[in-house]
Amino acid sequence: MRFFCKIYYTVIGIYLQPRIQVKALGQKYVHQEDKNRELKKIIGGSNVPTDTYPWFAQMQGGKLCGASLVTPEFVLTAAHCFSDTMQNYRVGTLCKNDDDNCGQDYEVLYKQQVFVHPEWDEKTATHDIMLVKLEGRASNNPIAMDEDSLSSSYIGGKKLWAVGLGETAPGEQPDHLQHIELTYLEQTECASLYNTLTEDMMCTFEGVGKNICGGDSGGPLYDQTNNIIAGVVSWGVGACGTGNADVYSRIGVQYNTWIKPTICDNHSLPKPDFCPGGNPPLPSPSVDVSYYEADSWSKLPPGGLKKLTPYKTDQVGTINFPLAAIRPFAGSNRAYHVAALFEGLLNFHISGEYLLCLRSDDGSKLFIDDEEFIDHDGTHGSDQKCEKKTMDAAVHKISLEYFQGGGNHALLFLWKTPNSSTPSLVTEYDWVQPTCATVDELCAKQRLLEYTFKNGQGEERARKCKFIENKATVGKRSRVCHNHSSAREVCTCACMNLL
Repeated sequence: MRFFCKIYYTVIGIYLQPRIQVKALGQKYVHQEDKNRELKKIIGGSNVPTDTYPWFAQMQGGKLCGASLVTPEFVLTAAHCFSDTMQNYRVGTLCKNDDDNCGQDYEVLYKQQVFVHPEWDEKTATHDIMLVKLEGRASNNPIAMDEDSLSSSYIGGKKLWAVGLGETAPGEQPDHLQHIELTYLEQTECASLYNTLTEDMMCTFEGVGKNICGGDSGGPLYDQTNNIIAGVVSWGVGACGTGNADVYSRIGVQYNTWIKPTICDNHSLPKPDFCPGGNPPLPSPSVDVSYYEADSWSKLPPGGLKKLTPYKTDQVGTINFPLAAIRPFAGSNRAYHVAALFEGLLNFHISGEYLLCLRSDDGSKLFIDDEEFIDHDGTHGSDQKCEKKTMDAAVHKISLEYFQGGGNHALLFLWKTPNSSTPSLVTEYDWVQPTCATVDELCAKQRLLEYTFKNGQGEERARKCKFIENKATVGKRSRVCHNHSSAREVCTCACMNLL
């Protein structure tokens, strides 16, 4: 048996024992002794047209493996693709060595958390399936999975597509994503070939010269008719192109027992539609953003972006812009040499220690209540900088400055709250709309409330409000300031204009 990833067993334990016994399937099936098992590749495939599989993802770092974007935050791949050195996934890969990706949009999302099927067995290849939670949220549309075990009703002759970037000839890896149409092999027939086949596996067979092979591991088996992925590339036997049946991890029989609950238990809001319970209404965008031209910048300006004149203003739901090129950054209409100032009110839900993180390419800075907290400035690739801070349960003003000096662009704002184990994206549900109540609360904590009055000559004067038990007082009357007015005084929040 051999897996379809391009790493030798002596390093990571790819080839499984005991050796698989294979029977002949008519004259078309070619059995090859596998004592010198070879690494495999897609044989007989063709170049994928642009925008056919925008949800296909290529793992970067570690083994050469494919994956499928199944929700904005999760990719599905093979368990044997796991590696301590896996770094990120290039979602939308079409041409792996082309910065332009052959004209197809793509983005790179870093690994955040790995979930290997608890019953994955390296010796038998059962439950060869793995979910990887991404650091941010992909913008490409995910592909649906076989939620209803539709593959169990497939009959022999059903056509399916395998997709991957495995070798196309010994030692030759394609630059362009490949796909190949293969024929589903009924379970009883495949079990007659491979005596260790289990119900969580499925097979395709097409004959000599057409196979999936090394480097295709973890990639999808796509049902074009139903627009779902039915399997994950797992293993096979014999040399590439000899026509042996290929084996996949069957999604349908593992969906309700493990795939769905794992995603739903670990997905941030909004959760996928297939998760029970639904989602709260998605809040309206509440983060203000201003865009600036940043030609020839190597750092953010010393006086801050607020002193400059923006060429465009907008609002966004949250700060989630994964590593990308070609496309414009956020809503800036510029792919290069752009700067942005994001401002909003963030609800720190509970008291305790928070880990706040910026991932950016190029420079960024984070301010809390107008005080600089993270300096990640300068020209650099996509990397992350985090700082810890103990916070009370309260709403705080957040400002985030960013610039892109050329090449790729990326900006994500992440946090690890006191009751979470890993950093995750700050979502739309964490930001707060700047209403009178939230603004007054924020200003009261900073002692920024003031009121105006007219003196005996009719001239307006401003005085800071006094505070008794965190309530603003005007004269001898104590009250929370909510823009109350009278003939002599108008109580306002001085920081309102800063938001």
